Amino acid sequence: MKPQLPYISQSGYYLRMAVIVLALITPIIFLLTEGYLPSLSSYWRTPIQPLFIIANASTSYYFFGSHNRWRIPAVFLLFLTAFSIDSYPTVHNIIAILFFISCLIPLHKTKHYKNFFWAYVCSVLFMPISITLGESLAISVLCIFHALMVHKIYKVQKK
Repeated sequence: MKPQLPYISQSGYYLRMAVIVLALITPIIFLLTEGYLPSLSSYWRTPIQPLFIIANASTSYYFFGSHNRWRIPAVFLLFLTAFSIDSYPTVHNIIAILFFISCLIPLHKTKHYKNFFWAYVCSVLFMPISITLGESLAISVLCIFHALMVHKIYKVQKK
């Protein structure tokens, strides 16, 4: 049986796009307001911490409402936010790695926009050079992929 895609109402479309845009611009806001830090999780220790929490929580919620394949990354992203880098650094870092790895599976299994899998793999290759850069590129790839998917689903449903 073919998995059913979620129905997207007009308000749902705008809400999903808003979450995607928030996730896309959050690393940029981090860099512009707090400067360069070694990883996106490092921004937890700054006054911009609420944006870190809001962006991760809303993105996790978005993933839960998306295709079933995105539920595992949703759980990891939620746990990543719950286990702060200050209180649980090892657990946090393991969950962060698991989040980025778990995103590979739905990107690989999709029948749409297959090139995003390879773009995502390439972005992860930047992490040994700069974790912040690698994470930001990976997040950008995910955001663009999801924006295209939401737009495509919404367009098909409107017909």
